[in-house]
Amino acid sequence: MLNKIKNKLILTNTFVLLVILIMVTTFIYVFSSYSFSNTSDNELLNLVYQSKRFSKSNFQSVDNDLSYNQELSYFKEKLSNEKCKLIFFNNELEPIFSTGKFKISKKKLAKIATLYFADVNASHTEVKEQDGRYVFSDYEDSKISYRTCTTLITDNDGNMQLILIAEDNRSENATLNTLLYILALTVIFGVVASLLGGFYTADKALVPIKENMDNQRQFIADASHELRTPIAVIKINLELIESNEDETVKSQEVWIDYAKSEIKRMDKMVGDLLILSKADLNEIPFNNKEHDIVHLIKEAIEKIEPIAVKREIRVYMSCPYNRVKVNIDEDKFTQLMMILLDNAIKYSEDKTQIMITVKVNLNKNSVVIKVKDQGIGMKKDEIEKVFTRFYRIDKARSRRENGSGLGLPIAKWIVENLNGTISIESIEDKGTDVIIALPLISYEETE
Repeated sequence: MLNKIKNKLILTNTFVLLVILIMVTTFIYVFSSYSFSNTSDNELLNLVYQSKRFSKSNFQSVDNDLSYNQELSYFKEKLSNEKCKLIFFNNELEPIFSTGKFKISKKKLAKIATLYFADVNASHTEVKEQDGRYVFSDYEDSKISYRTCTTLITDNDGNMQLILIAEDNRSENATLNTLLYILALTVIFGVVASLLGGFYTADKALVPIKENMDNQRQFIADASHELRTPIAVIKINLELIESNEDETVKSQEVWIDYAKSEIKRMDKMVGDLLILSKADLNEIPFNNKEHDIVHLIKEAIEKIEPIAVKREIRVYMSCPYNRVKVNIDEDKFTQLMMILLDNAIKYSEDKTQIMITVKVNLNKNSVVIKVKDQGIGMKKDEIEKVFTRFYRIDKARSRRENGSGLGLPIAKWIVENLNGTISIESIEDKGTDVIIALPLISYEETE
């Protein structure tokens, strides 16, 4: 099962990474292509603007206009390289002026120029300005790749002419092709790296899942074992009753009491198991509101006192406050105190005392509740295990007192959902302190 989860995790992560890489690389390529195209079009448009301007002087210098002459010189220098070329066509589409030699025939150039008069489609685009219309198109064959811009002007004699400027964009296309190749390799490398790394990271990611599954198996095994014992006791007692057919119910009351005791214990255990199973699934809501814990602790003591009195155990409370307000779920907090007091009574000797102290810690803005008993205590290595489900220090005493080893795990779950902490200090044969710290809202000291 874990292998299936592992493979699914690897494939899912790889697929997500692949989608992200494709999206990112596509964006990079499209953005780069647009940037190259936009830069080229702006450069062509600027050259066409200058061509229209300088054509009025037949590309000749003008006396007493140094700025004009300098710009014209720069323009001619720009068109003298191998990258940009200029050609003029008359109204018969015959070339009448050009700079340099094109690597395609003038007949093909004339055909490109005629796109100016065609409807706009995928083969060319247009830009409309106040001074005219400009048409952009691409030409590509095995020898050359041109990006062209064409516009219509009127010469000094009133004749219509077409200006076509072509820019060799092979270097840009080569750059884009190289970029595409690099991006493709990036995607492939990313997918391969994800697959290889996935085997390592998936094992790490599955550790908590494996631990959870192991805990579930152990939980089921422990629950089965714990439930089997009371069921066996009930079965034996019922068989004893059944074997004594001539006896009255009153005479067999001892066997019935044993069975009832185990039923009571099993009922409590099933209830605790149900709470923990729902807690694991986060199905138990906490309605945390502002409450006075001093009042709630006093109520818990009153509820547990009849049980303590039977053992001549006295339960005291030391609290120098009238009120201590904390954000808690009232029912869950009461359940928490009942668990801690019940445990303290179970593991205390007769004629001892249990002390509950409440103290505000202003440095940490918290209230500390300590439940101190004079019971059997525990060893250091046992302290680490008491929050483990079904763990019991004295199994014989736990069975006698209907203990299930689920009380402290439930207590820990409650405290954590109240945004608090729980810890234990204990000395063997001396007693145990259970310490709870909860976030403080406000308090009022006793006068």
